[in-house]
Amino acid sequence: MSQELEAELISIGCRLLVTHDDYSMMSKLPTEKTSVVIILRNPIERVFSAYEFSIEVAPRFLVHPNLTSILKMSSRIRSKNGGISTLEIWPWKNLVPWMREDLFTRRDEKKRRGPHYTYGSDSYDMEEIVMPLHEYINHPVAMDIVHNGATFQVACLTNNSNIREAHELGQCVITHEILGKYVLEVAKKRLDDMLYVEITEDHRESATMFANVVGAQFTSQLMASTVNNNNNNNNNNNNNNNNNNSNNTSGISLLFLFLSYLLYISPIF
Repeated sequence: MSQELEAELISIGCRLLVTHDDYSMMSKLPTEKTSVVIILRNPIERVFSAYEFSIEVAPRFLVHPNLTSILKMSSRIRSKNGGISTLEIWPWKNLVPWMREDLFTRRDEKKRRGPHYTYGSDSYDMEEIVMPLHEYINHPVAMDIVHNGATFQVACLTNNSNIREAHELGQCVITHEILGKYVLEVAKKRLDDMLYVEITEDHRESATMFANVVGAQFTSQLMASTVNNNNNNNNNNNNNNNNNNSNNTSGISLLFLFLSYLLYISPIF
């Protein structure tokens, strides 16, 4: 557990963490006080979404003459507003710069060849401008980050993990596919231990069920703490003031243990 992170969360009164990071974020939080919720998405839809988001964001930088200009501009903006950029959030900090560099390469190559006036009838045949999907999904960068993304995210094998050896282990699994079944079992076991697993494709139903599950747990713990406090108060009438203070603190502690931290692992695409 990272005591620094817990101290920071306490200092700002934060009990909800929403992150794109993998499950290794739990190593920075007190396990006994933290509940985990995750959203899972159809794996194929995740691949399409990652590709579409990459080619949506990366072209915004084509207003610049070159990559050097982008880097200078980015550093100025970051120092001015102090905010968090998409390019600082995993996995976009890897995927967008990769796609951006590819776009500049294709643009420069297109300029070098000069204009032409022969166009095909397929509006998706845009290899001169942007990386096609088949090339994207077979590229080592996509294999490292996008392929089996949810499984690697839950199993802590991403290139953004807090576990030092995680990325190396992930590369080993990619190379030796037979190991994938063991990684999948680890991920499934972790899902079983989470407070709630939501499905993107059934978002409304999942959100309603989550509200019911958490609401029921919160209500039952609140009622239990109230009953416990009342019983203690009835049995200790001789020391009302002291006992009331002690019992109130006990009730607060019980609720705090339930509500201490909720780690919400959001889908990366």
